Amino acid sequence: MICPFGSHGDVYVSEPYGRGDGQPEGSKRFLLYQAGTIVLRSAVDHLFTAATVAGISPTKGPVAGGTTVTVTGAHLDGISAIAFGDAATTGLHVRSATEPTVKTPPGAAGAVAVELVDDSGTVAKADGFTYEAPGRRLTRRAEAPHEARPLPSQGHHSRCPAPAFSAPAARATEPGAENLPHRAT
Repeated sequence: MICPFGSHGDVYVSEPYGRGDGQPEGSKRFLLYQAGTIVLRSAVDHLFTAATVAGISPTKGPVAGGTTVTVTGAHLDGISAIAFGDAATTGLHVRSATEPTVKTPPGAAGAVAVELVDDSGTVAKADGFTYEAPGRRLTRRAEAPHEARPLPSQGHHSRCPAPAFSAPAARATEPGAENLPHRAT
């Protein structure tokens, strides 16, 4: 990261150290350019690592806005603004170098690009977020061809088909005894 310190306008570079080695974390500052030094823009641009966007979650939300969206990627700690289409967001919170969060602004129904502004320029993810219009979502339930619906005249409220006929309860008989009179046991 590059930051000017002091009233002289000198430019320093800060490098972190101590991560993961059990020692206290900190940073070292090195003088990069003294005040008054003429520096080519390409040399300055080279000092900033461009942000990359790997994903956006969730990818859909209401046109009214207000959805908390997390952007994942690399080198996102220099993000200064995020826009959904042409609308600026609110509540930007950079959690880490790989994960800023933001609240979506109101927008028109449809897909929009998500644009991140950082030290190295603008990074965009085309169709990164879709605004959904309010209303009911209609889903069609496929019915199995064997599923019967009750007829209104049957007064049957179950999803099972109504019996087509009534028959007396079946009796246990021995083969060939169909024609014999029934005896009570």
